[in-house]
Amino acid sequence: MIDVYGIGTANGQKAAIMLEETACDYEIHFVDMFKGEHLAEPFLSLNPIGKIPAKVDRNGEGGKSVTVLETLAIALYLCDKTGHMIPKDARGRAEAWEWACVAATDLSPVLSIQFQLTR
Repeated sequence: MIDVYGIGTANGQKAAIMLEETACDYEIHFVDMFKGEHLAEPFLSLNPIGKIPAKVDRNGEGGKSVTVLETLAIALYLCDKTGHMIPKDARGRAEAWEWACVAATDLSPVLSIQFQLTR
């Protein structure tokens, strides 16, 4: 079981979509950022920089818990863990990682700005 800590932001939704796409069992835990829960214990013990989302894989490698923060790192972890959505060959992996980086760093701000300009 994977515990996901977040809120319905774009990054929180990306993490949830990746969990669905990789067919992982998960449970979502709401972090109320308006109440400052992301800046208080116990959340800071999961993510010391206080950003959402964060996830804890209770059954990581060797049966040990694995905590991962940052949306792209969570996505890559899930791909590695499950073998889903990431090609086996180096060229295919590089292309998949390129597009993952575009989505994580460039695409969301561009779409946000475009949405604001068309409103």
